[in-house]
Amino acid sequence: MQCRPFLAGAFALAGATLAGCAEPYVLHARLTDPVFQERAAAEFEPGMNLAEVESRLDALRQGPDQRLWYPPTPTRGPTLLARFFEPGGFWVRSEDALVQWVDLAFEFESNPQDAGATVRSIWMFRDKARYFQGGPAYGPRRPAMAPLRRWPAPPPPPVDPYQDAWPIRPAHLDERAPDR
Repeated sequence: MQCRPFLAGAFALAGATLAGCAEPYVLHARLTDPVFQERAAAEFEPGMNLAEVESRLDALRQGPDQRLWYPPTPTRGPTLLARFFEPGGFWVRSEDALVQWVDLAFEFESNPQDAGATVRSIWMFRDKARYFQGGPAYGPRRPAMAPLRRWPAPPPPPVDPYQDAWPIRPAHLDERAPDR
């Protein structure tokens, strides 16, 4: 009978520990595409301004060093690319390692520094690279701005953040969304 207080305390401690083990990274590359897309759609939406997007990215623990701006093109507005690796970031953990990431591309209607500039559409693309003995074996699938280099250099960003990407929101929200 004297064990009950001890067991109750142990169970309470275990429950508190498990409650504190909630997923620290809401968006990361280990998620399946449908789950990543659903969570990204819950976190971001067209109409957000730059400060809101960057604040959400910071809150989601997506590092500012993994963000890149693309200038506008004749068919696209200025674009912010945000790269999500596995929880903990880009890391080669073994001699033969597959590194995955998901890129989110936020297309802005106009210069994001302008007052009232908001996100027009949000796109995602999953990619990967294999490293063997610290050197690149293959990847990424999209043309990159530079060659894939030895670890610890992270994979370079894509030349075109929209190539083969798909919208995270339903296609009817973006008239230019490809049929999938």
